[in-house]
Amino acid sequence: MEDQRVMGEKEKWSTHMSQLVRERRTIRSFSEQPLPQEIVMERLQAAAQSVFNEKGKLPCRFVYIASREGKEKAVSLIMSVYAEHKLYKWLPSKVGQMMAERIISIPAFLVVVQEMEESEEKCVRDYALICAMLQSFSLLAWDCGIGLVWNTEPYMRKQSFATAMGLQQGERIVTILFMGNYERIPKGKQRTPVMKKISFL
Repeated sequence: MEDQRVMGEKEKWSTHMSQLVRERRTIRSFSEQPLPQEIVMERLQAAAQSVFNEKGKLPCRFVYIASREGKEKAVSLIMSVYAEHKLYKWLPSKVGQMMAERIISIPAFLVVVQEMEESEEKCVRDYALICAMLQSFSLLAWDCGIGLVWNTEPYMRKQSFATAMGLQQGERIVTILFMGNYERIPKGKQRTPVMKKISFL
């Protein structure tokens, strides 16, 4: 009976995880409800414990931004880098202000900073490890009603932005996750069947 109970629990968990992977969506429209920081940290810790590199450590650090002041500072940096681009120089100030306010209204930002190795091969492996960890985090967050979008805009690679964000030599930003509760789940998009992308030897 005990074995049957354990098998039943494993089957339920497997079904739940399969459903979680299939149903998770990228969220770009968030409610203004504040995120409980302890829940975010708990899910991030769980995701971080699932990976480690050959040195036995997580090769990245995080900057969590949820206060109005912190978000205003981050968005000011983002908009200043945008302003360096010719296209954005012609953007009406009112439109730029609307963009800034929309980003500030997002409940929380998670800046993910990779600690670079001297070896390019190790950097690539560490980057893959960090992405795997963030995918786990996105699923764990979704499981408790938190949606997110990965932001990999070119401004993150600007030295002026990195310096203003407090990055040290040998560090780079992997992504900025915009996070929050969601009120509506976007419809799923048609995906390419895996059988069209696989070869058998």
